[in-house]
Amino acid sequence: MKLLQNKPYQALWYTMLIILLVSLIRSNSSLDLQLHDTYFVVATIQIGIPLCIVLGILGLAYWVVRTKKLVDWMTAVHVGIIAFSFLAIITATVTNSVVIRPSFKQYQVLSQMLTFLIVLLALAQLVFVLNLIISLTNNEKSL
Repeated sequence: MKLLQNKPYQALWYTMLIILLVSLIRSNSSLDLQLHDTYFVVATIQIGIPLCIVLGILGLAYWVVRTKKLVDWMTAVHVGIIAFSFLAIITATVTNSVVIRPSFKQYQVLSQMLTFLIVLLALAQLVFVLNLIISLTNNEKSL
């Protein structure tokens, strides 16, 4: 928990490395999504690289404001949600490729899970922006 509060950029960068390694190791797996009448097949590496870029940018943003006093619980909530959601998305891509012939119900559950994670990620970004605004308007320095 201290890592999430004191050095959130390290937690995000560690998560980025884990996602990059998993997506490189399992680069032959794919995520199959069915949205209405359209069927999407996306490789794990095509999901892993953008997630790593986002984690790198968020880690850089936390690194830039490391001298400012951030709200501890907001930082922990944001980094925890981001790390959990991105790892869940990569896990979904890896485990989805294990199933030979997934049923419609499995596609539906996967689609609902990914929708929930995307909404959760959007809410976490609002917490991040609010945390940055509070820390930048405050004149307190970090210890």
